[in-house]
Amino acid sequence: MSNNNDTDDFKKYIWIDKTKGVIDISVEIVEWLGPHEPKLEYSVVKKLPLNTSDEQLEQELINLINDNRYFARCAECNKAELRGHMHDQYICHTCAETNHGVVH
Repeated sequence: MSNNNDTDDFKKYIWIDKTKGVIDISVEIVEWLGPHEPKLEYSVVKKLPLNTSDEQLEQELINLINDNRYFARCAECNKAELRGHMHDQYICHTCAETNHGVVH
C-alpha cells in the first residue's frame, strides 16, 4: 500500500511512547457510536525493546502502515485513512458520499 515516500501520510495516526521501559506503538482506532459519532482512541499494537534502533523502528512503522487492519488509501481521492474512515476496502466515506450518493 505505501512506501517510504508516503509514510508521513499515515504516521499522523500513530503514537510512539518510550516512557515505560519499552517502545509502545499505538494506532488511532475509530469506533462508530452512531452515523456521525466517531469515537477515536489509541490502541497499543506493538511493543519493542527500548534499545530498538531507529532503522528497526522505521521498518516496524512501515510494516504497520502496510497492515490493512489499520490503514487504507482511498482508490478515488488517494487520501491516507484509518480503516474506520473507509466506506469499504477501496473507498473512503467522503468519496462514497460525494461520488456515489451514499448517506452515512
